[in-house]
Amino acid sequence: MNAPVATDSRPRREAVFMPLLSLSAKMALVQTAPLLMSVLVAGLIAKHSTHSYAAYALMASFNLPIFIAAASMLQALYYLGGRAMGQGRHEDYEAAMLAGFVFASLVALVCSGLSVLSSQALSLFGVDPDLAQAAHGFGIANAVGLWPALLMVVFRVHASLRQRAGLASGLYVVAALCGSAWALLAMQLWGHDLAQASEMTVGAVSLSNWVMAALGLGALLGMKPLQLNWRAHGSRIQEALAQLFAVGWPVGAVVLLDSLMLAFAALIAGRYWPQTVPVHSAAALWVTFALVLPLGIAQAVVQYVAVAHARGDVQERNRRAVLAMLLTLMTGAVTLLAFSLAAVPLGAAVLGPVAYQADTASALHQIMPWAGLVLCMQAVIVVGAAILRGLGQTRAPLLQALFGYGLVGIGGQWLLAVVYGGALLGLWQGLAAGFGLTAVALCWRCARELELSTQKGGVYRPTLP
Repeated sequence: MNAPVATDSRPRREAVFMPLLSLSAKMALVQTAPLLMSVLVAGLIAKHSTHSYAAYALMASFNLPIFIAAASMLQALYYLGGRAMGQGRHEDYEAAMLAGFVFASLVALVCSGLSVLSSQALSLFGVDPDLAQAAHGFGIANAVGLWPALLMVVFRVHASLRQRAGLASGLYVVAALCGSAWALLAMQLWGHDLAQASEMTVGAVSLSNWVMAALGLGALLGMKPLQLNWRAHGSRIQEALAQLFAVGWPVGAVVLLDSLMLAFAALIAGRYWPQTVPVHSAAALWVTFALVLPLGIAQAVVQYVAVAHARGDVQERNRRAVLAMLLTLMTGAVTLLAFSLAAVPLGAAVLGPVAYQADTASALHQIMPWAGLVLCMQAVIVVGAAILRGLGQTRAPLLQALFGYGLVGIGGQWLLAVVYGGALLGLWQGLAAGFGLTAVALCWRCARELELSTQKGGVYRPTLP
């Protein structure tokens, strides 16, 4: 059975590094297309009304962590599917994918309900009433597209494990183009009513998710060997659902805590300094966008590590892990430099000409370098957690996240921003402290797990190609 692990006799640099880089790029493209569409949508809204953009950003700060956590639980399919492939158990592989579709549907119901209640949730937190009310329509528009978006996560995992990651990338690109066209059209058709135009523009994202799901269903039916035979895998699907939850919930919890760090910062800004929300949200949007490549690396390395670990190929597994982390550090350093040198132009890409005004430009110069540092730390965390996930270690990162995110991160934001009056800069400094501590702890745990599993043959020291 084919598996995403190179087995030819070519030099190690080609057999290890290039497949990892290629798959990482494909997985990054999967997320780049919808994020570019999101940047377009945010820019269209900000161009017409900074008030609407602030409301949209606050709605996203409430809903995005929940959606990302749900999608991250489904990342456990990389481990379950990769393990089944590595051990040659095709029936277990099919059962895991089908369980993923069931799980995605159930979670989508919860996420959709919460999205509809976005306005009420923001009001309870004490966000400016006008902004909370304006977020109501955005929450409804967002809810419409959550189910197909989560189903596509399962399809993406399946396509990648079957060495068809390029197919998933193509579907995401096509859907993003359709959504972008609709967003531009919506602004033209409803431009006379800024509120309605903004809501319809956000609806373009939901529309693109449905287009993507329809295309994905057609591709799934044509792909082999996965067969949608629910009866044949009845008991296996139930077992796979239990395993998916057991492996996935710690992953979702870690990612939720990660996302809540940025969400908490946005909500604090919306409560105490609402005028800074657009600048903060622009920086946060660029952090999310720049995290695409590390996420691609993470989704590539988790399946490589899972398959190699299941086969008992320690050298292959550890080489993949080390190369993935080195690639992550290099991309993080480049991004930090770009954020520091091009703070205002990056802000203008979202906020428009207002980014060049003195106050806004000064704020961007202050926080964008910190945003770049936060991105570097997040990238290390994402890839380190993926390596541990490939080893079947999903609960280990949870302990680090509870302390680093919950105590240092959120506590540091409150202390530096509110107590000591650091305002927006204090929020980003608190974020950097929380992510930084967690990244160091997770790297230590990752290195420890790789060494512990090879102690019988001595401490493993991977050689680079």
